Amino acid sequence: MRLGGVLFDKDGTLIDFNATWLPAYHAAAKKIAELANDPDIALTLMHQGGWNESNQSWQTDAVLAAAGNDEILDLWYAIAPVMDRVDFDNLVLNLFHDHAGASPVPFDGINSLFNYLSSQGYLLGIATNDAERTARATAELLDINQHTTFIAGADSGFGAKPSTGMLDAFCRHGMINPEDVVVIGDSPHDLAMGRVGGAGLVVGVLSGAHGIEELEPLADCIISDATRLRDFL
Repeated sequence: MRLGGVLFDKDGTLIDFNATWLPAYHAAAKKIAELANDPDIALTLMHQGGWNESNQSWQTDAVLAAAGNDEILDLWYAIAPVMDRVDFDNLVLNLFHDHAGASPVPFDGINSLFNYLSSQGYLLGIATNDAERTARATAELLDINQHTTFIAGADSGFGAKPSTGMLDAFCRHGMINPEDVVVIGDSPHDLAMGRVGGAGLVVGVLSGAHGIEELEPLADCIISDATRLRDFL
């Protein structure tokens, strides 16, 4: 089987999800709580988003760990409609970008992996349920943007994962077929996109917020982290 492209998830796959996103989520939740004049709202927003504060873990199907920003905004606004919806969305998304986009925590070896795959002729892309501008900022800070010819977020017009829109767009961009693509990610949403979209290889990684029991039903194989993809291929 010829594999012409690798489409990466971002959070939990290229960067440490908790180290990057928990500060962003806490900052946004705290700001909303301040506007609501109710400190307890911050904990409610995190809990309803799937974060278990007591044992510092994510619930299965946690919205904050897998869903697109629109779903997160819908959930949080239903809990704390502290201002006009448009202003609320802008506030939260800007806080997400300012924290997660400015300070991504990459896994060791990601830059080397992209260098290697690019040198081998693979078309490389990023498909994330985060915003495209944050994904582009992350790629630049990780110094992988020169190897990444396709970057899409849930707001890029292709839909959010688990729909197949970003995979379809990646294939159109590279003029390749889905069966020539490796899809790699840390969440069931990532793997479902690859599976339903007909990717040639669907790879789950255990470096994110989801365990093997959630990924195994959708993956062709599971590896500890994305850097092991080099050895696997």
